[in-house]
Amino acid sequence: MRLEITTHIGCPVNCADCPQALLLKNYTGPKDLGLDDYKRVIDKLMPRTRVDFSGMCEPFVNKHCTDMILYAHDKGFPLALYTTLQGATMEDYERLRGVNFEVITIHLPDANGRSHFEITDDYLNLLSHWDCHNYSCHGRIDPRVIPYLKQRNLITFMHDRAGNVEGRQHITISSQVPLCCATSVKSMDHNVLLPNGDVLMCCMDYGMTGLFGNLFKQSHEAVLQSEAACKMRATLEEGESICRHCANAIVTYP
Repeated sequence: MRLEITTHIGCPVNCADCPQALLLKNYTGPKDLGLDDYKRVIDKLMPRTRVDFSGMCEPFVNKHCTDMILYAHDKGFPLALYTTLQGATMEDYERLRGVNFEVITIHLPDANGRSHFEITDDYLNLLSHWDCHNYSCHGRIDPRVIPYLKQRNLITFMHDRAGNVEGRQHITISSQVPLCCATSVKSMDHNVLLPNGDVLMCCMDYGMTGLFGNLFKQSHEAVLQSEAACKMRATLEEGESICRHCANAIVTYP
């Protein structure tokens, strides 16, 4: 079970392979996740939920990101961090050095500018310090950052966010074929929190088609067992949803 924290709406990195415009079109509410609101959410999460700082924006765009990570850490939740380091500082690095993340993935700038990075001396210094489990990049790595990398584990797979990235070839699976998800099987409990408290089905759902509930107003259990969540799970057996256009979809058989 995971909850991805979207700390801000409107990612400045604005990768070509990320449908930010679709999210901005559909989302209403505050741009930043407030620290007090975030703490209320963490306090009601089901035990052993992994809290992922990733979501639909670079986490460190929100000035409270490090405080948020440390709050979940102090509460004993497992953690993951997926970051471009844009907006992060050496102070953030020093404060988070003692945190045992299950996963840290650092997204690197590519040589063709598909992701919009500010490659400053401060960024390169931070990149040279920050340990991670792997790097990701949307293409060939920008040669300016290669001397600052600490290891060579690289993820280069780029998907189309379940058909939400324009101009990319999309997957289509028949609505009659039963599916499961590579990340959550059939439970659909790998969700995304938005700054207004809304909980989306998953990180592919930039069009907000699978709105399960609101963690500012409901318990974690109530969100996962909401009518909307149950209906969306049913589409894994039969019916149309973005799952049928997703690279994480796995066809199952009786």
